[in-house]
Amino acid sequence: MGRKLDPTNKVKRGPGKKSRKQKGAETELAKFLTDEDNGAKRLSSRGRKRAAKRTQDKKPKVVDQKPAKGKQLHLFDLISNVFDQIWHFCKLFAS
Repeated sequence: MGRKLDPTNKVKRGPGKKSRKQKGAETELAKFLTDEDNGAKRLSSRGRKRAAKRTQDKKPKVVDQKPAKGKQLHLFDLISNVFDQIWHFCKLFAS
């Protein structure tokens, strides 16, 4: 179904599958492929900014070490944990 490209006349891969099957695609693809092979393209302004960022010296990130919200311990929990550890330690030596 649809227009088919002549299998004897193979072309380099260019744009999409449907555009290669269109009538006259052989001549259009030849123009497209020769234009693409000429030198390097100039970067867009955003691309130039990204390239400049890559070349800059990288500074180490300063990260504040905070526990996750679900893992925060309150002062009461910390004190009770310490007392539990002391109690178990004393219990070991008493026996």
